[in-house]
Amino acid sequence: MQSEITETAADDAVAPAKKKQKCWAFRPEWKDKYPWLRCDIIDGSEKMFCSHCEKSGKKNGFTRGSTNMRSSSLIEHSQCNDHVIAVSLFSQQTAMKSHCEKAKDILNKKLSSQLQVVFYMTKNDIACHQYEGLTELLGAVRAPYFVTREGIYWHSDSVDDMEKALESVVMKQLDEKLKGSDFIGVIIDETVNITVDKKLIIYVKMEVKRRVEIHLLGNYDVHSGTAQCIFNKLVEVLRDRDLELSRVISLGSEGCSVMMGKRAGVGALLRRESAFSIQVHCVAHRVALAQDAAKSVDQVGAYKRTVTSVYSFYKHWASRTNRLRQLTAVLSDENMTSLKQPCAVRWLSLHKAVKSMKSNWPALVMELKEDAVGGNAQAQGILGQIQPYSFIALTHTLADVLPVMTKLNLILSGLTWPK
Repeated sequence: MQSEITETAADDAVAPAKKKQKCWAFRPEWKDKYPWLRCDIIDGSEKMFCSHCEKSGKKNGFTRGSTNMRSSSLIEHSQCNDHVIAVSLFSQQTAMKSHCEKAKDILNKKLSSQLQVVFYMTKNDIACHQYEGLTELLGAVRAPYFVTREGIYWHSDSVDDMEKALESVVMKQLDEKLKGSDFIGVIIDETVNITVDKKLIIYVKMEVKRRVEIHLLGNYDVHSGTAQCIFNKLVEVLRDRDLELSRVISLGSEGCSVMMGKRAGVGALLRRESAFSIQVHCVAHRVALAQDAAKSVDQVGAYKRTVTSVYSFYKHWASRTNRLRQLTAVLSDENMTSLKQPCAVRWLSLHKAVKSMKSNWPALVMELKEDAVGGNAQAQGILGQIQPYSFIALTHTLADVLPVMTKLNLILSGLTWPK
């Protein structure tokens, strides 16, 4: 029995130990060491790929998919000729892409700066031919993105293109506001351009975040001034902006029969499409019509003619204007107020003309006396018109009344708001 146990133990000692079978699999930490490595499961088995070799169009085991899940295979691939060339090409492409993106960013900033210049010109009614001079000035003062001429558009046609681009952005923003407003108001008026073509200017009034905003929608061509033609153009413009007529609850216009006619006016035609719309006669026009009643007062008509005569007397004479400016500086600490002429915009221009007449009156009398002594018959005639008490009293009366009327017109016209 003892001998059998001894033999069994000897046999166990002689038998070789069994080797543990290794399981080769992809290790996630390999990606940290080899950023180009990617592992996909295809047909139930793991395969490793090289992104650099794939992008460069190489053909090797790591583009077809390697199943050799060993770190040695990764080291061998990273040192092979295909991979070295692919990595070099990738670094060059990355550098080129970074350079292109940087150059593109600079060009975009330059273009954005030019658009800001054009936008400023548009807001301040600066003619397109002034664009080149403005960009040269910005370059002279070394403004950012204007130091070099590279990437700067100079031709006047470029200004038109940039204005159209700005217009599209502004109108897109306006469309978004219009969509968010349940109801809108429309303000229209007939105008003409420099070639005397009939135009229709359209404004929209809406509520945006509990604030009333007025925006210019456009100035459109109309072939005639009839109510039906104007209404058709209004409908066309609103429908192009996806605005239903039922959302238009107010129409502001002047008081002519084409606009205000009870049966066939533009307002009457609009009410057929939008039953709840109301029509408002422009307050500024109504006040102007009220002021026209002063035509029956001879003194007011004579006053306007006198103011126009004074303006014409100094308009084209620099020497007279300089003498008037010097006298104003001697008589008061304030600078001379430039002389104004009453013009077509009656509810604004008369106020400015009266204001300049009142502030410059002492210097005007003295300067006109000097011209009159020298034998100037026109100066003698004007002097005889502005010296009487009636002219002085009317000047001060209008200077008290017209500022109130002007402020009222501006407020009710939506051009300014009371503080």
